[in-house]
Amino acid sequence: MDETAFRAARLLDALRNPLRYRIVKLLSNRPQTPADLAATLERPLPTISQHLSLLRKVDVVWYETRSGRPRYSLKHPQVLELLRYAERCVGDMQIRI
Repeated sequence: MDETAFRAARLLDALRNPLRYRIVKLLSNRPQTPADLAATLERPLPTISQHLSLLRKVDVVWYETRSGRPRYSLKHPQVLELLRYAERCVGDMQIRI
């Protein structure tokens, strides 16, 4: 398998999780701390941190530390285009059923 196919498959695999999908959507609005995300998503902080770690590994998000607190952002906004396309495909499928 070539490198591009391998990385694309890893990206799609990471985004198939509904919680990671929601994290990416939330980060499209503005950078957020793991605590902000945990509060918004009503999930434990360790769970959010684990998902952010995986999203970092597939190069979707990055973080910077301000005042000792990490703030996460989308590294590649093009990922949102992928999510929008998937949502359109799902919407089209529902109409045809």
